[in-house]
Amino acid sequence: MTYMFFQAYSFYGLSAILWLYLSDELNFQSNTADSLVHWFICATFVFSMVGGAISDHGFGKVKTIIVSGLIWIAGAALLIWASYPTVHLVQQ
Repeated sequence: MTYMFFQAYSFYGLSAILWLYLSDELNFQSNTADSLVHWFICATFVFSMVGGAISDHGFGKVKTIIVSGLIWIAGAALLIWASYPTVHLVQQ
């Protein structure tokens, strides 16, 4: 249940701010940003079906959840890390 909460929070949070990021930070035109957001939402549901097919036909439910969860966590961590303009890993 908790996994579903964080999954939904991540999806709807990204969907809500994706258009603003595309238009304000990346300077896409409004209609291009709209198209990209809709493609993102479409890809989300298509890849869910692909993941289900992979799970059903060989990888297994538990392994699929673990691998997709690790990919999801890595993507969220990458987004968090990329949101900082400079990261000082070494103290001078």
